[in-house]
Amino acid sequence: MKRYLIIILSIVIVISCQKKKEETTTPSTTFQGLFSMSMNLSAVDASDANYQTEYTAGYNIGMRGAQTVISWCTENTDFNYAPAQFLSTNNGYGLTRLSSQGFKILLTIPIIAITTKCAPPRVAADAFNTTAMKTAYRAFLDQILPSIDTNVLYVSFGNEVDDYFATHPTEWTAYKELIEDAASYVKASKSWVKVGVTTTFKGASGTHQANVQTLNTNMDVFILTYYPHPGNFIMQEPTVVNADMQTAVTLAGSKPLIYQEFGYPTQTDLNASEAKQWQFFDLGLSEWKTIGSTKIPFLSAFKRRDYFDNIASCSTAGTNANKFLCSLGFVTNTQINKTSWTNIQAKLTSIGLPY
Repeated sequence: MKRYLIIILSIVIVISCQKKKEETTTPSTTFQGLFSMSMNLSAVDASDANYQTEYTAGYNIGMRGAQTVISWCTENTDFNYAPAQFLSTNNGYGLTRLSSQGFKILLTIPIIAITTKCAPPRVAADAFNTTAMKTAYRAFLDQILPSIDTNVLYVSFGNEVDDYFATHPTEWTAYKELIEDAASYVKASKSWVKVGVTTTFKGASGTHQANVQTLNTNMDVFILTYYPHPGNFIMQEPTVVNADMQTAVTLAGSKPLIYQEFGYPTQTDLNASEAKQWQFFDLGLSEWKTIGSTKIPFLSAFKRRDYFDNIASCSTAGTNANKFLCSLGFVTNTQINKTSWTNIQAKLTSIGLPY
């Protein structure tokens, strides 16, 4: 009997040691997502000093991503002075400034901006897939490409483009041809950049789902904006965020999912509040951790600070759209912290950011 007990004990010890070995050699999964916040200030508050203050505030709470825009719509205005100056000091603080601070960047260079065909007058009337349109957009890219370094990870060729195609349904195919030409042109000199085109979650999961999927066929990443309302700016409950993020992952398929904008307002007229905004981000960031940063490598909250009145007519007497735009910030436009800003640093730390 003693002999059998010794044998059994030896087996237990071997199994235990093997299990211990497996536990110590199994690599741990590190959450390496990039959290960003949109920082687009108003025209009257867009000095370098103010941008630096805003980005520093974001960096201090764990933000390592940055999302910025260079608009083809304003080509004639933006590039009246040297492109290098524009890219380094203006328009969202500039690519070179953001890169030098260590941010990893999602750059949007929209050919379509929501409902607007964002082309300069000389080609505005041309179809998207004409040689003139392709040549003009490549020429615009030529002014930007020298400032795209390895900290620019993603480039989007349009912002919420499904809103434009809702009233221009015959133009999807021509636009697809144009962005694929632009994608090839960018990647020829910036091979590390992942290219895509931004659509709304509502469009990508609803009426425009088939067209959005087709548009993304040859893109590297699947880029969305996400605000949980059915179209009238009256918000759904924050708890929808978990299922919606899972739906978005399914829509992205094998491509990484990039959230260009991810937000919830605080205006009470919209079935929203500071408490609901924080619940949305609390649940959403936890869901991000669950899904993983391989599948969702970049999430940009919209936004750090509420719009100013001169941008969006911020008034309690305004439309639902105004109220929505004017209350999306973590901080009011007079720099009063909301609940979300008070809590966000601890939340980012709890999910492992910055990594």
